[in-house]
Order: sequence, then structure tokens, then C-alpha cells
Amino acid sequence: MMDIPSFISQVSSVIASGLGLVLLVRILEDDYLAFKRLSPGPLRTTLLVSTLFIFSALGGIIFMTVYHLAENIAPNVSEAVEAAWYVFMFIGLFTSVLESLQIIELGKYYASLGKKLSTFMRRF
Repeated sequence: MMDIPSFISQVSSVIASGLGLVLLVRILEDDYLAFKRLSPGPLRTTLLVSTLFIFSALGGIIFMTVYHLAENIAPNVSEAVEAAWYVFMFIGLFTSVLESLQIIELGKYYASLGKKLSTFMRRF
């Protein structure tokens, strides 16, 4: 018989993985359309880094699901999957920091555009 905390972790990780895959498909569809229309620049780079963050976080969640499902069945496999889970979560943390820095740069870019626009409008 399975203990309740293990069952809850398995069910919640399967739900999180399923919703994450649906989210990833939607994001990839929207990003593809945006990449086709955006010229290279800070907004496009921010969009790319955000997509990498979602991908790495979802990879970690999927490995978490496999870990929780294999935890009681195959302990040898669960150890390797747990290591992959931690690696993907670290990559997700790293890309999250990169995303934050990129958003700061994007804000600076738009602030400089605002200053240029206000200088231009004062001429008239």
C-alpha cells in the first residue's frame, strides 16, 4: 500500500507537468509568431530568455514527476533522475537571473526612448 504523502506528490507532479506542457506549447506558438515579426533588439532577446526559462523550469518539473513516480519502483533510477531534476532547477534559476537582467536592460532601453521622445516633442 502506498503512503498518502507519496501519492499526493505523485499526483501533484503529474498535474504540474501536464499543465506545464500545455503552457509550453502555447508559449512556443506565440513566441514563434512574435519572432517572425520582431526585429532583433532587446525585446526579442527578452522573449528568448523568457522562453529558455520556461523550458528549463518545465524540464525540472518533468524530472521531478519521473522522480516521484520511480521513487518506490526503481531507487537506482530515481537517484539519477533526482540529479537531473536539480540540474534543471539550477539552470532555471540561472536563466531566471538572466531574464531579470534582460528585463532591466529592456527598461533602460524604453526609458532612453522616452527621453528622446520628450526631447523631440519639446522642439514643437
